[in-house]
Amino acid sequence: MYSPSKYSIHILPMFPIIFSLVAIILIISGGIFLAMQRVMEMKNLAERGITAQGNVTGKRSVTSPRSSTRRQKLDYRFKDQRGGEYSNTTVLTYAEYDQYKVGDAIEIAYLPERPSINGLKSFVDLARDVKR
Repeated sequence: MYSPSKYSIHILPMFPIIFSLVAIILIISGGIFLAMQRVMEMKNLAERGITAQGNVTGKRSVTSPRSSTRRQKLDYRFKDQRGGEYSNTTVLTYAEYDQYKVGDAIEIAYLPERPSINGLKSFVDLARDVKR
């Protein structure tokens, strides 16, 4: 007949704490991974990106569901050198956001081998300046 040891009885109340710590570590690790992935994308765009003319397709100011922070989002679309159409959304400061209207032309930088990796050319230029 099975009888739990005195150690397993004392560990059970700690399970929620251990589970919570593991969950927090995984969430933080995921955030760091995503941030590093974008840093590497910007580095690649700065080194090998080519430019294209795009158009602003949408603008919106949204409140984050986790805080009261407002973010200004700009949607854009562009065609790569092969004619493939791509779209993306970027977050801007208030000043940058106010500069654009739907339908405005906007310069985009993208990776020729993977146009889905793209960004505003002005952001890529900033990454180039930081790299120097």
